[in-house]
Amino acid sequence: MTAYPYCSFRFAHDLTVIEENGVRMFLIEGLSQAMLVDTGFGHGDLPSFIRTLTDKPVFVVNTHADKDHIGGNHFFEKIYMHPAEMHRYNEAFPNCISYPLFSDSRLDLGNSCWEIFPLPGHTPGSIALFDRKRGLLIAGDTIQFGPIYMFGSGRSLPAMLSSLIHLQKLSLPISQILPSHSSINLPKDILSQVINAAQALLDGRLKADQPERPLPCKRYQYGHISFYYGE
Repeated sequence: MTAYPYCSFRFAHDLTVIEENGVRMFLIEGLSQAMLVDTGFGHGDLPSFIRTLTDKPVFVVNTHADKDHIGGNHFFEKIYMHPAEMHRYNEAFPNCISYPLFSDSRLDLGNSCWEIFPLPGHTPGSIALFDRKRGLLIAGDTIQFGPIYMFGSGRSLPAMLSSLIHLQKLSLPISQILPSHSSINLPKDILSQVINAAQALLDGRLKADQPERPLPCKRYQYGHISFYYGE
């Protein structure tokens, strides 16, 4: 029996959550094909593991191009992401082709339809995917307990805060937010919590602590929300 560095559980009849060493992927099975949201670190035989879950052809959507979300991209032929992530993706995989997703994009799987909402800040081209019928929002690294990485090139806390405020003003019928890290069971007010935490950090109201491992940043805590933030 093949040993995989993954574990999974069925979240809904068509949605399987896949975990790999602290990062989360989402496999959504449609009528004729399946969509894989992010591909983790790519340390294992991800296509083989996916075949234990579905026999349908699979395409990939990346919430953003951090290495723990694109590591298994090279296993798949069709890769979609926001154009603002493509230069970062091509630095990691210079010979891989990706296709653009814009703010008005919709990915119709037949039994579910996922709308694309840009959430620049954590990275310039971070996106969320929203199933309006069920109120499910797959949010990448932008909405979670944390730590949310906000240091290094391309990160912008003011942009992230603006993105979240805009998302909140849309008044989407969100029933549950599915994050890429930390607890998957988030409270109903998680969006407001992350907004308040980001505002407190920008206002200088949070204490700077050392992160758990050597990083060029400080750790800032606000309730359950934490940020790795710095130059």
